[in-house]
Amino acid sequence: MIFSKQKLTNTLFLLLFVAACTFPSCRKLITDQFPDFEPKPTVNAIIRDGEPIVVHVSLAQKIDATLLSGVENAIVRLFVDNVRVDDLMHTGDGFYESELFGEQERHYAFEIDIPNFSTLRCETFVPKSEFIRSIQHIEDAGRDPDGLSCPALKITFTNNPDRMQYFVLSIRAYMNGYVDYRGDTIPARVGHSVELLNISDPVILGEGLPILVFSNRMIQDTIYTMYLEYYYSPPLFIELRTIDSSYYHYLRSLYLYERNIFDSWIGEIYPPYSLHSNVQGGYGIVASFSKYAYDIVYSTQ
Repeated sequence: MIFSKQKLTNTLFLLLFVAACTFPSCRKLITDQFPDFEPKPTVNAIIRDGEPIVVHVSLAQKIDATLLSGVENAIVRLFVDNVRVDDLMHTGDGFYESELFGEQERHYAFEIDIPNFSTLRCETFVPKSEFIRSIQHIEDAGRDPDGLSCPALKITFTNNPDRMQYFVLSIRAYMNGYVDYRGDTIPARVGHSVELLNISDPVILGEGLPILVFSNRMIQDTIYTMYLEYYYSPPLFIELRTIDSSYYHYLRSLYLYERNIFDSWIGEIYPPYSLHSNVQGGYGIVASFSKYAYDIVYSTQ
């Protein structure tokens, strides 16, 4: 198995139905009583090129529910290019697994039967991967909010202008010999995502959100060089993911959803934002991507 259930759980962003609360006064008591909420099926899966197909089936419940209920008696049918090829096996905690691996340019669909609920349907198409041609690291490119020097990256990657494509650029710190709070040395690993600064790239600006989730709507050529200033120091681990449209819309909605919940100040009111879902008859997201990982980028100095 290439990845664990825990990794899948973290990646799928398991969806809970969350009620939005507003705070007209800081003295108002926040209720701990919530109206009845009828459980509704939730399906989450991210199909990756070259990795096993795993689906999580659960029941979304009201906000004060303690645990997400994994469904253990579902029937999960898998179709590849409109042909039924497998019934996934339940392996515990609502996870259903296939012996098949995701492949680029294949269409995957699921029909899921849960007792007392209507049949759920969801689908995704694994896109063909694009490639990073080169990466140029610029040591002194601009200034951060404190007036200090910040670096930048010029990332050149391929594109197919004849079809609508969607991408995620993952730029994460590469921790080498990281020491934790106990004084123990942790082996080298990929850490958190870097923070973007002074966004000026027209493709990212055109998307309207300060995240590295974008389409090729504004890219007319077969290659594109993206310019990104950031707040961190190399080494960096960089990965280009070619994603399907559902994943694109979901990641955008996730940013807005989390911003409206966590980034508000006292006295500010952000409207609730719904997470994008493509599960007919339920909640959740079934999406896919293929990826191209680039070598670790080190400082030029």
